[in-house]
Amino acid sequence: MAFSQNAVEFIHKSTARFGKVFTIRLLNQHVTIINDPHSYEQVCKERNFDFDAIQKQVNNNVFSLKLHDSKKMIKEASKKVKGQYLYATMQLFAHHLQEAFDASTESTPVENGWCKGRLRAMSSKTMFKAIFRTIFGKEKPDDVFEPMTVYKNFDLFHKYFNFLWLGLPIKLFPKACRALEMLVQMPTSNDIINRDDVSDYIRYSTQFMKANGQTEADIIGHNLVFLHVNYNTFRVSYWLIYYLTKHPEAIGALVAEIDDTVRVKSETCDDDCDIELSIQDLDRLPVLSTLISPYFLFSFFNRYCNRIFTKK
Repeated sequence: MAFSQNAVEFIHKSTARFGKVFTIRLLNQHVTIINDPHSYEQVCKERNFDFDAIQKQVNNNVFSLKLHDSKKMIKEASKKVKGQYLYATMQLFAHHLQEAFDASTESTPVENGWCKGRLRAMSSKTMFKAIFRTIFGKEKPDDVFEPMTVYKNFDLFHKYFNFLWLGLPIKLFPKACRALEMLVQMPTSNDIINRDDVSDYIRYSTQFMKANGQTEADIIGHNLVFLHVNYNTFRVSYWLIYYLTKHPEAIGALVAEIDDTVRVKSETCDDDCDIELSIQDLDRLPVLSTLISPYFLFSFFNRYCNRIFTKK
């Protein structure tokens, strides 16, 4: 009951009492909470904490999805988010992010040279929109399944996520039902496959599911699962920005670290060349590494360096 009333407060109190890794009972099942990200690598190797059971439970209870030959699909589709595919995806994401950021500032009133707005709204118009378009491609003018409509409904639907994956029927939550009715109005599988800018992962997984007899409803469910995973990335970015703005000294340390790295790189570049940072370069930045995985910010900082810094 305490978890349902205020999950964050409950987790903080439990952490103070039991430590950073503890197990609680929710209804008829046990859930282990890892409240320390640095413990993840060690804990994830524990066979008793295999995430596969939770994954299947979420797929079935929340998105009504059961994959045929799921291990084969995941094994093959996961290749589409690594190596050269990762680099291409991050370049596309950077393009969508810059485009979304430019559009959000153009539409926001300017007061004394500053664009003002709520952080959550700004994040949805930039980060979420860029993630959405990187996954599904850029929407057409008449698409109901477009970033801001999806964000509004997915954000509402996600409020009931814990209740749904625990097995409570969705009909108990009318707002979640209405949100889901909109979310399933995505383009057909053939339309998604034929989009030039759809992600390689979505294209391959959709083709795989069609070849293995999965229905359109199954494909929609899978795509919503994938969006759910990336929705968490959007939430992480929101909290990252929030806490950075709360701690100016952290921003100062981060900017100084980036400045130094870019200036060192610029010394080996011609005046008319872009300054590029590799993932390995970002791995060596201690302040950045304490904030979030460099892979998440790889293309963003490449774009940041190219637009902001000039060699002097």
